[in-house]
Amino acid sequence: KSRGNVVDPWDMMSGLGADALRWYFFSSGQPWGTRRVGEEGIRESTRQTLLTLWNVFSFFVTYADLDGWQPDPAGERPRPTHVLDRWVLGELDATVAEVTRALDDFDALAGASRLARFVDDLSNWYVRRSRPRFWKASDPAAHATLHHALVTTAQLLAPFTPFLADELYVALTDESSVHLSD
Repeated sequence: KSRGNVVDPWDMMSGLGADALRWYFFSSGQPWGTRRVGEEGIRESTRQTLLTLWNVFSFFVTYADLDGWQPDPAGERPRPTHVLDRWVLGELDATVAEVTRALDDFDALAGASRLARFVDDLSNWYVRRSRPRFWKASDPAAHATLHHALVTTAQLLAPFTPFLADELYVALTDESSVHLSD
């Protein structure tokens, strides 16, 4: 502190948000490892995962609203026929298993890393290659698959970034909170 090299956490939270700071600490290394904490690192980790997820959510909401798509009221899991739908749902299942195992083992870094990899795959592989399926010739299976992936991702994200996860989950499901879901 005498050298002036201390970062005030309240300034970071008020400027960047509590979820951004939490995500940075969970995803940047093991708790016992040394690391430099600074605004650039927090912004970068937020941009790579949280903002990417928000952009996927925004894409989904835009096209679901344009097409008048609504989720199945019974909450049925989508039945994929398209190869991209099957691939992303398989990746989602693997992510759920790995994140659950990591959190059960108190390994937040492994869980955050796997979740970040899934968000990147969801954005850069699934959404990017499925865009024509969301355009004029709307494919309800694509909407259902992306909706399911986003809801499940919000549930997985809840221990790491509770505020963002709750915002996504409530907007996607109209339920009261992600923290009350299984």
